[in-house]
This record gives sequence, C-alpha cells and structure tokens, in this order.
Amino acid sequence: PIIQNGKIIGAVTHVFVNDPTSGYGCHIEWMLEEAGIQIESEDNQKAS
Repeated sequence: PIIQNGKIIGAVTHVFVNDPTSGYGCHIEWMLEEAGIQIESEDNQKAS
C-alpha cells in the first residue's frame, strides 16, 4: 500500500526487476471504481 498522512491512498502495482526503487502505482479511487465500490468525498462527509 501507499500511505500518506496516515491514510491509504493507493498501491504499488509493478516494480522493475532491474531497478526495485522504481515502479508504478495507482490511486485507491481508481481501484475502488473498478471494483464498483462508491466512496464519499470528505466534503460530503462533513456536510452530513
């Protein structure tokens, strides 16, 4: 997982074999969207 300010924001998806310090990641919103999971924004949560 990729953690920022104590929250999960994404995940590493690929790491280069010949350079393990480089790779690709994707945002957690993209993963949830692909899984069909709806998320609420912080603005919507504060308004409730």
